[in-house]
Amino acid sequence: MPSSSYFNYWGKAKQAIEVDHSLQIHKYHLLPFHALDVAAVGYALLNQDHAYLRHFLRLTGLSKPQFIQWFTFLIALHDIGKFADSFQSLNADVLKKLQQRTSQRQYSSHFRHDSLGWILWKNHLRQQFQDKGIMPKGSGSKRRESAPHVLDFWMGAMVGHHGQPPQPTTNRLPRDDFDETNDFAAATAFLDDLIPLLFDEMPVFPACSTQAIQLASWWLSGLAVLSDWLGSNTNFFPYQSQPMPLGEYWEQAKQQAEQAIQKAELLSCLPSVSLMLTDLIDVEPHVIPEPTPLQQMVSGWELPASPHLFILEDVTGAGKTEAAVLLAHRLMQAGQGNSLYFALPTMATANTMYSRMKDVYRRLFVSGANPSLILAHGASDMSADFRQSVFPEMPATAENYGDGTTPAGAHCNAWLADNCKKALLADIGIGTVDQALLAILPARHQSLRLLGLVNKILLVDEVHACDAYMHELLCALLRAHAAAGGSVILLSATLPKKQRQALLNAYAEGQGWRKPVLQATDDKSYPLVSCLNAQGLREQVVATRASVKREVNVQFLSERQAIDDLLSSTVEQGKCACWIRNTVKDAIEAYQQIKVKHPDWQVDLFHARYALGDRITIEKRVVARFDKSSTAESRRGQILIATQVVEQSLDLDFDTLITDLAPIDLLIQRAGRLRRHTRDVLGNRIAGEDQRGAVTLHVHSPEVTDSPTGRWVADFFPNAQKVYDHHGQLWLTAKLLHQQGKFQMPEDARRLIEGVYGVDAQDDIPQTLLYRSNEAEGGDRADASIARLNTLSMAVGYTDASTNRWWDEAKTPTRLGEETTMVYLAKWQDGVLLPWSDSKGYEWQLSAVSMRTYWITAEAAIPDLTQEALEQFKVSNLPAKGKWGVLLPLQSVAGDNWQGVARNAKQETVRFIYSEKFGLMADVEPVKKDAKHESD
Repeated sequence: MPSSSYFNYWGKAKQAIEVDHSLQIHKYHLLPFHALDVAAVGYALLNQDHAYLRHFLRLTGLSKPQFIQWFTFLIALHDIGKFADSFQSLNADVLKKLQQRTSQRQYSSHFRHDSLGWILWKNHLRQQFQDKGIMPKGSGSKRRESAPHVLDFWMGAMVGHHGQPPQPTTNRLPRDDFDETNDFAAATAFLDDLIPLLFDEMPVFPACSTQAIQLASWWLSGLAVLSDWLGSNTNFFPYQSQPMPLGEYWEQAKQQAEQAIQKAELLSCLPSVSLMLTDLIDVEPHVIPEPTPLQQMVSGWELPASPHLFILEDVTGAGKTEAAVLLAHRLMQAGQGNSLYFALPTMATANTMYSRMKDVYRRLFVSGANPSLILAHGASDMSADFRQSVFPEMPATAENYGDGTTPAGAHCNAWLADNCKKALLADIGIGTVDQALLAILPARHQSLRLLGLVNKILLVDEVHACDAYMHELLCALLRAHAAAGGSVILLSATLPKKQRQALLNAYAEGQGWRKPVLQATDDKSYPLVSCLNAQGLREQVVATRASVKREVNVQFLSERQAIDDLLSSTVEQGKCACWIRNTVKDAIEAYQQIKVKHPDWQVDLFHARYALGDRITIEKRVVARFDKSSTAESRRGQILIATQVVEQSLDLDFDTLITDLAPIDLLIQRAGRLRRHTRDVLGNRIAGEDQRGAVTLHVHSPEVTDSPTGRWVADFFPNAQKVYDHHGQLWLTAKLLHQQGKFQMPEDARRLIEGVYGVDAQDDIPQTLLYRSNEAEGGDRADASIARLNTLSMAVGYTDASTNRWWDEAKTPTRLGEETTMVYLAKWQDGVLLPWSDSKGYEWQLSAVSMRTYWITAEAAIPDLTQEALEQFKVSNLPAKGKWGVLLPLQSVAGDNWQGVARNAKQETVRFIYSEKFGLMADVEPVKKDAKHESD
């Protein structure tokens, strides 16, 4: 029986279980065996997944045998920090059993075992590597810092496998955590036995670029995290508490690792031989759909052996999504990726994309493959489609062949679906762009997200919707993805020239290519396909489908009476209308005024400040009333007052559309909801030409003038003046549309966008608006600077030096803007707190609503409910134990209203009213400290 000292150290342990009040049963896994479990997973992944290996060879510059052998060896040292006495003392029972002693420690270590591993490496094992000739000896004494070696960056990635790099330990002495005599000797003994297990002779680390390994260390850490997660799964690696020869255990671990990888479905599927448009859309039997010009173009686009960045710009309804999927499949066939991640702007758009793809995604892969499809966003577990996919309920009529094959349909691996970090490892990932952006921000486990993207075609939709902060983050993501050899497809309605140039520059920089020079910059260069690869930049103007070409008249309405007259005319004609307002407050006020004046009208209100469950109910009602399949009967006389929630993602179609003034790209986007589908004069769907007459977009705006005052926007939209704070761009938008009185799509798209966002356009802004516009541009530059500050410094390697802030992913800023607080609404009745939503399973998530932190920042004192009881309730009931939210208890008052109090950012107590009709509203005046909380 082996008697090496390293068998006296545990790597995994369960708490001791008392049996018959006397017998202690110890459940633990010896440290060397856990090390080999994780090494076996890494070894199996690299040997079986050639795509992973290909990218790591590109990143490191090592040969295939070199990389596999060295990663396997170094990942086996990932938990060397557990040799520390301070770690072993965390389980007194196991320590006593293994080392026949009790801990004399009077304190717990300030460092986690990943940082303890860094201490052991820097103060002992590094010297062992030098003494054995594995790495060259550095100058200086053992205790003095020598110049970093490439192995320092690699080892930092291995020991930093718990979501962030190890903490700096420059002034940390080993004796603070280690028993140098015993712990160092055990670690050395393990190293001495590990080397002949994995190498035929004493190894020497091969010459390679330090800069390459520094950059690669981010992805190396991701592979270490994945290997550790799988290697810690006791379903495949049961605890082994009795010593046995390392060689014997190693062979066993390699077999278990192959089973674990197969079960987790991490091995890539091969792409299918072909993918047709009919594979992606529903058509009648024997009907061959005609591809759009964009779809035709990308289907024949030449794809040299190189990573690619594509930017597809076309109007709404041009089939960009299908074109992107067809293109992604061709890139997969060309060996530029083996999977796909859809990065959508919102959860709603991600849910919609999941519904579209769940029945067709298998067609991207060879017959017989079992690819995984995962929805990745913060509320994915509340998606009914996704839950059904993860835990399918087979209908009684489902074919069951009895041979282990899976019936057709969405297939989601439950292990991958466990959280959003793992979800990016799936063959097809669909989620918000935020999940991808977290890969280049100091969020815990960002390296696993990078690894999840490494083999994927990254498809980002609605790129034009990125503000200055998100745009800068997206550029950083493109640089990182390009450095790993990844390909990207970006979709947009229209992009300003400077934004398109910046995205192309970022990708070229990541690839190490020269900065591309735009050629297609005139007004006729739209719709446009831009493609950047190793051969350079190619831009190609493309036609658009005839059915989405149209002329939109623009009429400005400055008087509220004009809006009332327009809505009255719409109702009288039996048509439907929508007014898109720029703030929740304006939407509520407009709804109330219309209902007071026209109580018999059918008016609905829709914005973002409802409890999620109520918002979902309203959204379903709105979609049923105004979507593609809506009928004249469901639409007749209906009016919707909404905010930007209807601006994108929802396939809505209104006969009349009024919109508050907004930047030109958003007005074009909103106009896409105006007579979106062809209908007869009554509003029923028909094929052919629309019969509802000329299309007119009505813009609610201050009077368009060549000499606006400095308060041109502020006086007209007092509640919304900060929503779109570049008032010069609003004036340019209004001036362009007012001068022409109409616009044609796609012919006018580029001219309108550059006329507002182009560099030369800023010279046309009136002096009276320049101050506010300059402030807004300064804010954009500041936001971009914050993004650059927040973004990880990839070139310095996976070290704490890349940033001094590591956030929980729930608080990592993927978007800026006014800070918001997640508010959980509760009914406070008869001394009991109940969630606002009565849905079982996700009642608290469905009771949540986002509110400006200015208005709600903490709970307020509530009669008959102590602060201690409130905190205990949050910990016991709310998601994340209430760590990131505020609980707002509500009591029923007049009508359908519920009332509660909370503290705002000034620590004032503020009264809030909630109703299913209006959502959450705050009283303007704070509650006085001595005021009684009356229920009426």
